[in-house]
Amino acid sequence: MNKLMNPAKNIGRIFYINENVLKTTNKPVFYEIIILIKTICLIKIGDKMNVLYVMIGGFFGAICRYALGEWLAADRFPIGTLTINLLGCLFLGWFLTSVSERKTVRPETVLFIGTGFTGSFTTFSAFSLETINLLKNGYELLAILYILASIILGILLVFIGYKLANVKGGAG
Repeated sequence: MNKLMNPAKNIGRIFYINENVLKTTNKPVFYEIIILIKTICLIKIGDKMNVLYVMIGGFFGAICRYALGEWLAADRFPIGTLTINLLGCLFLGWFLTSVSERKTVRPETVLFIGTGFTGSFTTFSAFSLETINLLKNGYELLAILYILASIILGILLVFIGYKLANVKGGAG
């Protein structure tokens, strides 16, 4: 296999990828992970570090999301996802406003915290799925409440985060 077909082989021979074997294993998730790894290996060196920052931030954000979601788990209303998404809105509004005010924050920090951590901590897909499940189980009023609370409170909390960051000394 040439270098272009197997770029992962170039990074210390950690991975050996034989696509023909992978395609016949009937493990599409594993195959997709290998394709993702190969794609990352094709990215320019400088961009690989950015991907690494996002991945590490995403790792910690996902763990925090899981832990908080388990701690706040409820029977009918998805209070865990709502709380997580609203906390993410407040934080991201504050964080990105603070970063834009301070020129000393490195772009890698924004990728790690803003894109990686907060991106994996919050989730629109869980919100969407839980809304469908509420509707499917006959909880139309709870679904409407969930949608309205998520959108209205989310926008409000981003605005509050923005304002908190703009308070004298809040961004510094």
